[in-house]
Amino acid sequence: MNKIADTRKKKGLTLKELGAMVNLGSNTISRYETGKREPKLETWQKLADALDVSVPYLTGLTDSVPDGLTFDEIQAVIDDEIAMIGLIDKLNDHSNPVTNAEINGRRKTAYDLKNTFEFQRIKKAADGRTSDGSNK
Repeated sequence: MNKIADTRKKKGLTLKELGAMVNLGSNTISRYETGKREPKLETWQKLADALDVSVPYLTGLTDSVPDGLTFDEIQAVIDDEIAMIGLIDKLNDHSNPVTNAEINGRRKTAYDLKNTFEFQRIKKAADGRTSDGSNK
């Protein structure tokens, strides 16, 4: 069951007010709430935006409301993660010459370079501390 009615009521909106926000009649909103009619994806997005929740929450696919994130912001995060996974796959391709580098005559993969940079970052942080762990 979707959460249109519960969310609308929690926001203190009437059927008519929500309908006006998304350019739909109160009868249509009522049918969506009771499950007699199913909104198109575009309408789900309009309803979610108007009610300031995510589409998955409104459709009942998730019970949690993200902290202030809109659907577009969530989608942007997902898109970034997918792009990052693709980049990591390319960087981990040891046969790809673009992802390999030669440092001091030794062949280094992107994985090796990442570990080297991470080690240097940790070492710099440690160098800024005394043996008892306090800052110099």
